[in-house]
This record gives sequence, structure tokens and C-alpha cells, in this order.
Amino acid sequence: MKKIKIKVVELFSGMGCQMRGLENCDCFEPENVATCENNIDAIIAYAAIHCGLTPELIESYPDYPSRQEMINTLVKKNIGYDFLKNKPYNWQRYLNSADSKNFLKTVWLADKLSKNLGDITKIDSIPHCGLLTWSFPCTDLSVSGQQRGMDAGETRSGLAWEVLRILRSTEDRPNFLLMENVDALVSKKFLPSYEALNEEFKKLGYDVKWQVINGKYCGVPQNRRRVFGVYWLRDEIDFSSFEFPKPFWDGTTLQDVLEDDVDEKYYITSDKARQLIEQLVVTDTVTEEDFDKKK
Repeated sequence: MKKIKIKVVELFSGMGCQMRGLENCDCFEPENVATCENNIDAIIAYAAIHCGLTPELIESYPDYPSRQEMINTLVKKNIGYDFLKNKPYNWQRYLNSADSKNFLKTVWLADKLSKNLGDITKIDSIPHCGLLTWSFPCTDLSVSGQQRGMDAGETRSGLAWEVLRILRSTEDRPNFLLMENVDALVSKKFLPSYEALNEEFKKLGYDVKWQVINGKYCGVPQNRRRVFGVYWLRDEIDFSSFEFPKPFWDGTTLQDVLEDDVDEKYYITSDKARQLIEQLVVTDTVTEEDFDKKK
């Protein structure tokens, strides 16, 4: 089967799971036009997985600008910004630090190789593409968090509204959008917010179909429910006949993919488990009540 060439922009790109999915489905030849991410570790991971970033390349790359120029680039893109503390990352501290020279090079090169646009709140439009993916943060929707919701400008999950802002100022909009998030997005608590979001996409000319899909019925040995939304420009393409794939089970279980012999250092003791739970409670990730409900 001839693969379809498609240009892709990944908002909230993370380590590039959307790109890897497009590659693995064996139907497309995806071309990364741009990514959009401000988490340092995610930017480095993306470049390592998809763009050939290695310690050898970091060492041998011939075209690094000055340290100040690298710092200016990362500051302009707001790389490393802490949303909860509303605090930018202090890149200037690396200007005269010889020990951190390779770190600055690593982040700058990873950012360049991945064609990263940076903090989504700092960009106004996107390059031309056929597909835009926007798996926005689930942090304030997930049942494992505090479920603060997706109010624009107030929570990390509220960054979903930035996608609409960017599309409104993009003349040549992508024909297709693909969204993925935790199934709490379409729970009774948050479905009204998601529906309100979709109404705005419809005003931009997009129609949408969404569905909760469980990974265990897609050949994945994991019970993992996620909601997927497929959007298309109704005046550009007739995609109304699209249907999500029917669930199936191929017989694969977790036992089939686990290693038979695992070093004991990877096991967690009861004491360590309790320490982890206590740490999660202290950091407000979960409460004792949450833990009790799941036992």
C-alpha cells in the first residue's frame, strides 16, 4: 500500500507519541513541520527519539552560536517555564558556567532539531500542515490530580484554548486536527467544557467526532481508556462518513510482554510503596481519601 505523505505540527508535542503513532501505523509518511513544547526533558527526549540527537552529535555539532545567543533563543521561547509558579527558567545562569556548557548545548540543539516553537502561549500561528495534533495537558482533568478543570488561562489543561487562539490567526489552517486526552475529559464534570470548546472549533469551520477507546481492545496489553477527537474542515473535505475502528482483542496480555527474569532492584517493597504514597499526599498529587477509594 502506498503511504500518504502528510505534514504534521504537534502542539503539546511531549516526546512525540503522536509522530511515532503515525509512523507505526504504516499508512503515512509524516513530515515534522514543527513541534510545540516548553518542558526541557520532553524537548530532549523528542530530539533523541525522532531527530537523531546523541551525545556524539552534541559534542561534534559545528554550528553552535554563542552562549548568549543560545540563551536568548531559549528565553524567547520560554523554555522551562513553570506554569504553577508562574516563573520563567533562569537560563542566564548558564552564561559563565563551564560545568553546564553541555546542558545548554543539549537543550538548544534539541530545540533546533525538533523545530520547536516553544511555549504555546507565545506563538501566534503555525506553519502550513495537513495535520495538527493537540494532546493538551491532562493534569487538571485526571482523577489522579485535583481536577481543577480547563478554564482558559487558569489551569494547565486550560491551555487547550490556546489552540483556538492560534488557529484563528492562522490563514492556511490544517484540514485535520487530532486530539487525545484522558477519558475524564468527557466525564459528567468536564464534558460541558469540552463541548464548549468544540463549539468554538465548529465556528472555525471544523466538524468533530470523538470517542473513548480502550487500549486493551486495540492490541495493547493494558487497560487504558482515552478519548480521541478527530476534527476536519467541513468546507475542504467530506469526512462525515468516518467511523472509529471497532474494538478487538488479539489475545495479548501483560504476561506476554513482561520479562521472565527481572532484577530485584526493580521491585518495590511495601515500605517504599508507603513512602511513595506519603510523598504523593504531601505534594497534593493524591489524598489519603483518594487512596482509600482505590484499595
